Amino acid sequence: MQLENIQKFVLVLLYGGLTLLSFTVLINPMRVNRKANLFFGMFLLLWSSYWILTVLQSKPD
Repeated sequence: MQLENIQKFVLVLLYGGLTLLSFTVLINPMRVNRKANLFFGMFLLLWSSYWILTVLQSKPD
């Protein structure tokens, strides 16, 4: 039971961190290397979408 809660917490952190990083890279606040940041941001967004169903389907105990 305790291990499942830790796994859910790690998944939420992983998804949230990747999503936040992808939006930060897509916005590109420093305006450098725009093409690479666009592709890297899209890659991170797609990679974080791998865990979205797991995060949304997890039921609170």
